[in-house]
Amino acid sequence: TVRMDLEQVLRLMQLACLHDKKIEHATWISIRHAMLKFPEIPFTREAARRFMALLSNTRGLADLLHRLHQMQVLSKIIPGFDHARGLLQFNEYHMYTVDEHSLRAVKNATDFESDSSIVGRTYRSIRDKNVLHLALLLHDLGKGFPEDHSEVGCRMAGEIGKRFDLPEAVTEDIKFLVLHHLAMAHLAFHRDINDKSLVAEFASNVGSVHLLSMLYVLTCADISAVGPGVLNPWKQELLTDLFLHAKTILTGDSSEHSLAGRFQHVCNAIAQYGTDDESREWLRAKARSLPHNYCTSHDAATVAKQLLALKATPADDTLCWVSAIENSSLYELCVGKIAQRRSGIFYRLTGMLSSLGLQIRAADIKPLGNSLMFYWIQFEDQDYQQTPPERLAEIQRRARDLVLGIDDSPPRFRSLWKKADSRALRLSRPKIAVKINNQTVDTATIIDVFAYDKTGLLYQIVKKIYRLGLDVTYARVSTYAHQVIDVFYVTDELGNKIRNKNQIHIIRREILEAVTEFLEPAQEAL
Repeated sequence: TVRMDLEQVLRLMQLACLHDKKIEHATWISIRHAMLKFPEIPFTREAARRFMALLSNTRGLADLLHRLHQMQVLSKIIPGFDHARGLLQFNEYHMYTVDEHSLRAVKNATDFESDSSIVGRTYRSIRDKNVLHLALLLHDLGKGFPEDHSEVGCRMAGEIGKRFDLPEAVTEDIKFLVLHHLAMAHLAFHRDINDKSLVAEFASNVGSVHLLSMLYVLTCADISAVGPGVLNPWKQELLTDLFLHAKTILTGDSSEHSLAGRFQHVCNAIAQYGTDDESREWLRAKARSLPHNYCTSHDAATVAKQLLALKATPADDTLCWVSAIENSSLYELCVGKIAQRRSGIFYRLTGMLSSLGLQIRAADIKPLGNSLMFYWIQFEDQDYQQTPPERLAEIQRRARDLVLGIDDSPPRFRSLWKKADSRALRLSRPKIAVKINNQTVDTATIIDVFAYDKTGLLYQIVKKIYRLGLDVTYARVSTYAHQVIDVFYVTDELGNKIRNKNQIHIIRREILEAVTEFLEPAQEAL
């Protein structure tokens, strides 16, 4: 009968999907009972073929996979789903069990079918969507084991490739996607993706536009399946920029439609607002020194106007402005000031913004030549759905007073009344850790700080970095519920990366002690 034959069950699913029909509830129940009663139902090559054909669908696929899981059929096809069923993820990042997260990831991928953004266009361009969907089903099944879940999942993917009798090249693609399913998010959220050598290494490891496209869509679907709103516009933009950077490298496309070509086109457009050859060349040179994302996310006239205003600002003055970032929940604070590289401006700005309850998401500090420093800080204001103009004006005024030394009072952070953290929450907190990376880039030393969130933490870290005699050239802050990963690119006072091993050891120890000392009083005895 159909209920005891995986081939026929999957054929039934295919027909339902093809004709957009619902299957009777009694039929579902009958199949579930058979799966529970007869655990050794054989899995055949034809069943594998039908399952891969089912995964090629986009319309209704997620609902059918949920049904197959409820009926105990999915674990007959992919044995790892038995282990993942109801498996809790002991952190504050994921909201769903492993099986539910994996199924939601497939749904979110198929939802990209109607998405007009770059991720939607990329998803529609993927020929073998069944390969992508299978990788999404498998990507987290390695959780719950002692080893790294990506490596366990990669071995599972290899076994599934043999079980399904897939071509070796297809199996290798799935193994790659599972093994590296965190790589793109790590690079986009925790590294400076304007570093060409870093992106080139990433692109080289991926190796093809086809695989890059699948990894990009998989990453977006994976993050969006963590919980509502986790894949916010800011994160999606970072992933998209990394995708376009890497795609340009793999295709060799240097036209103005590529990311590099688009940036050069933007710089030339900004330069056109100069009044003579000298001012146009000045504008072009300064635009090239600005953060790429800053130039490409603002219209040329605005950037040119701001640069010319900076040029006219006296050495003993500063230029500050605060504005909303278009198509984003973020705001930006920009500061231009003639200053030494290690002036302490960044850590003071960090303290001021944090004291107002603003969540800093990223920062870029760029020297524009002739001692002119440009600070670009992106932040969220969680107190308001739309920040009122008077609050933005206050941020701008306080930033200016701080930079000019008019206001040198230390920041005061809010004391919030809140329910005491539960025992489960305290147990799930990430271990406080500080890692020093001196291999990834040639121009700076990277400091990664892993901790749980507390208002004022970022200020404490940046202040310690300043007091250690280091200069922050780039920073990115990622928050996942109560967990934070803060990344800082630092150099010494001369702008060089730190090479002395003893100094690196001291930096790591001092920052770890500062973070632990700041966070530990908030902990209660377990």
